Amino acid sequence: MLGALLGFLALVGPDDGWRRNVRVFAGTGLCGAFTTYSTFALETTQLGHHGAPAAAVAYAVLSVVLGVLGAWAGIVVAGAAGRRNAVRRGGVS
Repeated sequence: MLGALLGFLALVGPDDGWRRNVRVFAGTGLCGAFTTYSTFALETTQLGHHGAPAAAVAYAVLSVVLGVLGAWAGIVVAGAAGRRNAVRRGGVS
């Protein structure tokens, strides 16, 4: 969601005014609530301390990789939707 939001906002104009307010409120406030780093760190540490170091490493690596891929996918989807919308309005082809 964060990738889609930021991708959309980047397509519609510069980061000022209402776009900045939406980015800060929805991006940092709402989407940020779903990306709690402290929980990620605690779970990884607990896996390592409870005899599952391989699972801890796998969990950490997969979480980061899948998070980056999810953000990338959101940016791609928002970009495609923005271009489609611009074409419909008679803008960019």
